[in-house]
Parts: sequence; structure tokens; C-alpha cells
Amino acid sequence: MGFRYSLGLLGLLSLAVLGGCFDRQTATAGQIGCPASELEISDDDLSVGSTDTWTATCRDHTFICSHITRGSSGIGVSCHEEIAKATAEAPRNDAANRGPATPKSAGPAAAAGFSFDQSPADAQKICEDAGKIWKAESDTVGTCSGSAQALGFVADVSIRFCDAKACRITVHNRPEDKWTAAVAQIKSALTEKYGAPQETDAALPNECSAEPKFVACLDDKGLILRYTWRWPSQQKLEMIVGKPKGASESGILLVYARQQPKTRAVNDSAL
Repeated sequence: MGFRYSLGLLGLLSLAVLGGCFDRQTATAGQIGCPASELEISDDDLSVGSTDTWTATCRDHTFICSHITRGSSGIGVSCHEEIAKATAEAPRNDAANRGPATPKSAGPAAAAGFSFDQSPADAQKICEDAGKIWKAESDTVGTCSGSAQALGFVADVSIRFCDAKACRITVHNRPEDKWTAAVAQIKSALTEKYGAPQETDAALPNECSAEPKFVACLDDKGLILRYTWRWPSQQKLEMIVGKPKGASESGILLVYARQQPKTRAVNDSAL
């Protein structure tokens, strides 16, 4: 698609939330996956021109951050852990210690008011008791016209059932406007609750950095941003921004999934 990638997404989105007023605390929080309330900003060096740097400390980790204004191209924020400390703390030649970080809390057992292992009948009752409309799309998929529990934003919910038990809950939101702010707020809330995602695929092209072009890139150019959390308990949470394959429109999707244990049929002929 000819995109040029150079902006850190969370730096951009955090700035968008502030409506153009640059705030190092907020910008840094999204970049390094640390709650803004736990950040300490120091060594603020405002250079002459369009670049300044600062040091951020969170939970005994130190990061060097920079902020570069690129004229009409937008603002870029980048943070990386200080080399000396990152090298000293990482055991050498130990591949086992280079795996993804473990989420800071247990995996979600429920989402939007619905729980894993619920039957279709139970999910329907919860949906309708909340004043929403339930629709059985098939024997394995049901939808609710809204969340059964307040989320802070409008969303519909789709539930997949495996062996008549809820195994995947998808929350779908399409903001009316201010997409970048909505993405930043939801991503920040998930990071606050679960820690930084283990996987991130969210390179943002310069030409898609500001609205309304951000939405146009999602709708028309196939831009998809993806963040993934995983748990040893076989649970997974994906935040997907864009229009996944088969979807009719772009949105912000939160996909909660729990792998069902596999059961083997007994081969009575071998007994």
C-alpha cells in the first residue's frame, strides 16, 4: 500500500486524547505499558527546534523517551528501555528468559456481562434481562444487541458456543467520531488491568495518523491494529482495530477466548 511507518501508535493516540496538548506522562504510559499514576518523569531536556527527550521510570525499569515534531506529518513519540539496565537484567544465552511477559492479573472469566461456559439459554436470559435483543444466528453463535454490563461505550456482543458452552465472547464497538481517542482509552484500560500485551502488531503509517484519514485507512486501505494478551490457562484477549476478514465495516473489537479441553472418543474396537 506504499505506507511509510515511523510513528509510535500509542504516542500518537495518547496525544490525540489530549486534543493536541502534549503530555509526557500520558504519552509515555501508552508507549511502555505502565499506568500513568506509577510513572516518574525526569531529565526533561527541551532542545531548540522540534525534538526533546526525557527519562521515565516505572516499577524499577528506566526508559529513554523522545518526542519529535515533524511539521505537517504529525508528532512521534518513542520510548525504549535504557540499554545498560536492559542488558544487565537480561540473562545472556538463556532463550527461556526471552519469552513474552505474563499478564499481571488472571485471565478474564467474563466480558460485557457474559461468562465463559454459559449455555445459550443462560446467555439469552442475561441479554434479555438487560433489556437487549438476543438473536440465535446458529446452533453455535448468538448475538446480543448490547452489553449486559456497562462498558463506558456502546457495543454489541457476539458469543460462540463450543459443546453448548460459551468459549468466545466478542465485543464490537464502532465509534461515531474521535476514533483515535476511543482506541487509546480502551487500550489504556486493558493495559491498566492486564499489563502490557504480549504481542503487538500496530504500525501506523504517517498518512493515517490523524482523523478522518485514520478511519479511511481502516475502512478502505485494510489497516488493522492488533494487541494480544495470553494466559497459561489457555485464555486469550485480542484488541483488534480495523475491518477483519469477512467484516462489513471497521470497528474496535475485543475478542475474549478460552480454549476448550479436547476430548478423545473411545475406540471401543481397540479395547
